[in-house]
Amino acid sequence: MGAGGEYAVALAGGPQRPAIVRWHRGQPTLFESPAVDQNLYGPPFDVSANGTVLATLLAWSGPSVHFPYVILPDGTLKALKDPDGGRWVAPVAINSRGDVVGSAACENARKLVLWRGPEYGPPEVLGEGDAIGIDDSGTILMRPGTRYEPDGTTTPLSTPVGATYVEVSSFDNGTAVGSAMIDGITRAVVWNTDGTVRHVLGEGIAHSATGRGTVLGSHLDAGKLWRDGQPAALPDPGPYGDTGFATEQDTLIATYEDGGNINTTEWSCS
Repeated sequence: MGAGGEYAVALAGGPQRPAIVRWHRGQPTLFESPAVDQNLYGPPFDVSANGTVLATLLAWSGPSVHFPYVILPDGTLKALKDPDGGRWVAPVAINSRGDVVGSAACENARKLVLWRGPEYGPPEVLGEGDAIGIDDSGTILMRPGTRYEPDGTTTPLSTPVGATYVEVSSFDNGTAVGSAMIDGITRAVVWNTDGTVRHVLGEGIAHSATGRGTVLGSHLDAGKLWRDGQPAALPDPGPYGDTGFATEQDTLIATYEDGGNINTTEWSCS
């Protein structure tokens, strides 16, 4: 599942006929799997602000398979090429310019890889790293929590005061979020664009945030919401677990459970 601009994407169907659904302002477009082999399916990981979908063909069972590709706004498919010497590639995010970032196993090390859109020619290997996301300026966030700037410089995210363990979970809307262990409690964390800590929130894990101060997270499989650093009420039924995104349109896009059925919806935060 992914969200970008006024678009959202998710995997639809089941093992017999998986497909990708892309919504634009709530209106769906269905893309059939490009795989002929029924053992393969193509879950989407992200979508850009112009509707380009990032996905990878994976295997339901058997040996591991990775065939990454993008679906352009007109429905055309483009494969993302492996870097020279790469044994596998795992793209994770796309920005509004269509640039895709991911990781690859090269020369016995995990490398940071960039495919520049909209041409998606041979990828650039930027050095060692494990990608989390990319913002619209081209800044990449790597694990465990380092910003890789377009000029090649790197800046670590600040550690919250008193934290004994920090984990960065996502980099949506140019905002890094995650969690930190503080006084024996896992608390949600939001960082500023310069890498300093913006908020240490209540118990839980932050999964997505916006520049406007909305943070979507979870605790024990239950959704949690913060606004401007303070707890806020979620709709009922609300987002389920960690499947959701906060958007710059001040909405939440996520799945929720209703009578055993899993649905995808968009809630307004206004």
